[in-house]
Amino acid sequence: KLSRQRASTIVALRAPCPRHGYRRFSSSLCLKPKRGKLRASAFLVSVLSVLVLHGSLTSSYAVSCIPRSSSIPSDDMRTRASSSVGKLLPQVTRRQVSTSATAKRGDSAEGSTGRKRQKAPAPKEKYDSETFVAPYAGVKIEIPHTPTGVKFIAKLAAEFDKHRDTNAAKKQSMYTKDKFLYFGIKAPEMRKITKDVLNECPRLEDEDVASAVAKAFEHRERELHLAAIDILVKRPLSIDLPTAKIFITTASWWDSVDMLAINVVGPIVRQNREEGSAVMRTWLSHPHLWLRRASVLHQLHYKEATDLPLLLHSCKAVMMEKDFFSRKAVGWALRHHSRTDPESVRAFCAEHEEQLSTLSLKEATRLLPPSKP
Repeated sequence: KLSRQRASTIVALRAPCPRHGYRRFSSSLCLKPKRGKLRASAFLVSVLSVLVLHGSLTSSYAVSCIPRSSSIPSDDMRTRASSSVGKLLPQVTRRQVSTSATAKRGDSAEGSTGRKRQKAPAPKEKYDSETFVAPYAGVKIEIPHTPTGVKFIAKLAAEFDKHRDTNAAKKQSMYTKDKFLYFGIKAPEMRKITKDVLNECPRLEDEDVASAVAKAFEHRERELHLAAIDILVKRPLSIDLPTAKIFITTASWWDSVDMLAINVVGPIVRQNREEGSAVMRTWLSHPHLWLRRASVLHQLHYKEATDLPLLLHSCKAVMMEKDFFSRKAVGWALRHHSRTDPESVRAFCAEHEEQLSTLSLKEATRLLPPSKP
């Protein structure tokens, strides 16, 4: 009789709820008859879909089909609808429904086979062999700690924790692919808090600055690393190249590496060009990605004092790499030098146009003036 009615059908469910006992749910289905006959398979799929959507079915349930046109269903209509569903679903028993629903929830109940579903193994985190190793958990650096440097980092960490923003911290952590934890503090506020703590603490000597940076790397929060490096940037000659190498290869990411390479390694190399340039050439062949990037970028602020042969040698050594940070470093270094010596950069790009990546070439030639005819 339902197949002759051109009206939608209400399928009402009465199922036990684990918290509130029995509830009555209803969902409207539009069953459109095809050529005057309603296929049993279509009706079966419709009823099963409602069962799956409402869920929470256990050992007892009731299904009744009520035409939408009648507001108060009669007993005869309920009997015919129930018998229709029973004929269409002869294999769906109470025990089977209970078993499927229980297995779906992952609990053991009566009628189940007793076997617990095994949880699928969590996907392994994919990290690049050089860029990522694992989420940073803090590293103890073999640098002598001074009481002043240790107390400064402890007080700074306590102040940062007072200004913690959980929502902002999650977004910052996602940006670094969950490599670091964050307090969720923005850079201007971070610098202001650091300045206030510096004014309250005794003056940091050269050995205190290196101790503060090493102590900061023992924490997982990135703001502590950057705040300590920001202090080191103002006093770059307080450390030497071996110590700078340790800081670059610890908790490496572009923000800390670029600060150290340009504002710390650069002044150290410029103080002793011969020995410093020799060290930079050894860094170019180092397997650590961030040391190679630091070697390319350390002359970024040299301007007329740039060692052009060393710069071009650095770009040649790194330009064939496929890593984004290496390609970006090549283009960035050439672009800055094009402000001082555009013709040298133009000649280098023309000579190595096939070897340079699209990113490096685009960055290097961005500021070049039009060539003369």
